[in-house]
Order: sequence, then C-alpha cells, then structure tokens
Amino acid sequence: MSNRKLARLSVKELLCNILTKDLGEKVFSVFDSLVEVSRASYEEFTEAGFHQSEIQQIKTVLEVGTRYWSQPPPISKITCPMDSYKLLEPLMKNLEQEVVRVILLDEHDNVLSTPVITIGTLDSSLIHPREVFKHAIRNNATAIIMAHQHPSGDPTPSSPDFQATERIVKAGKILGVEVLDHIILGFAGKYFSFRENGQL
Repeated sequence: MSNRKLARLSVKELLCNILTKDLGEKVFSVFDSLVEVSRASYEEFTEAGFHQSEIQQIKTVLEVGTRYWSQPPPISKITCPMDSYKLLEPLMKNLEQEVVRVILLDEHDNVLSTPVITIGTLDSSLIHPREVFKHAIRNNATAIIMAHQHPSGDPTPSSPDFQATERIVKAGKILGVEVLDHIILGFAGKYFSFRENGQL
C-alpha cells in the first residue's frame, strides 16, 4: 500500500492492519481514542476482557511508536525558518486536523524537543499559553518556535493565527521565554513564517 493510501486510513484502520482486524476493532470498541489506549494499564486491559497475548501485541505496537518519537530530531539546530519547516514537515504532513507543536530551543538555538501542544478540529485549533510554556519551562527552554499546519494546504495565516501569535508572544515576554517565530505549514514545501514576513 502506498504512503498516500496509508495516510487516508483512520487510526482504527491502521491498527487493524498492524494487529488483526478483530483485535483492532476490539480495541476501539472499548477505548475512544489511541490516547486512551496508550494510557490504559495492564489491569484495565484485563478488566476489559483482553487476553495476555492481545495486551502484549498492543503494548508492543505502542512501544514502537514511543521509540520512534523519542529519536533525536533530524535537524538539531534552527538557523532559519526553512530549518523549522524541514524539522516539522515529516511529523505534520497528511494530517486531517490542525496540530499545534512548539520547537523548544536552548540558548544556542539547539533543538530540545518538538512536543504537541494541542490537536484542533478540521478548521481551527485552540492554543493556550499555559500549555505552550509548560513544556518550555519543564525543558529549560530559553526560546520557542510555534508551528501548526493547515489541512487545506494553504499556509496563509488566518485572523485567529495572528491573534494566537500575539497572545503567545506577550505571554513569552512575561515568562522570559522568547517566541522566535510562528511557522504555518502547507503542502508541497509551502510554509508561512511570521518572522520572515515581518509579522513578528
């Protein structure tokens, strides 16, 4: 199956492909989302009627995903907006909902991590300063770069994008964490940088 076809599959369909159709459907008859599956304890799986071998299969798949996301970032230092795009594009392409991430940076602009802040609806996303800077403070980041993608493929910023950026920048000044940029990712190498376009 091609990458394009895989990208169109739901999380449930992907899990059915990795495990078995019956086990994948069983998982989502008990849990509402992959987040709930990942947070469930061994006891919760047992109480829900899963056998030990089934739990082991599910936990193994989740562990593979965890190890993938724990890998060092392919770009370790941000020197320009294109670096931000190249770092995040593999993580955010083909998503049907807006996902907000931040690139956490140390004092030398080295990448510390790129945590997900929020997952929005198909058309919009809510960005709260508390969630953004919680990760920055925990990781001792001195600066951040906000980023999200537009599922439409057009990276042109909307009015809410400008409002969210202004709000986060103000919060960063209070907390002493500089907001270096806000990157909006589109399709086919297209992106919008607030700093590059004189909006930050």
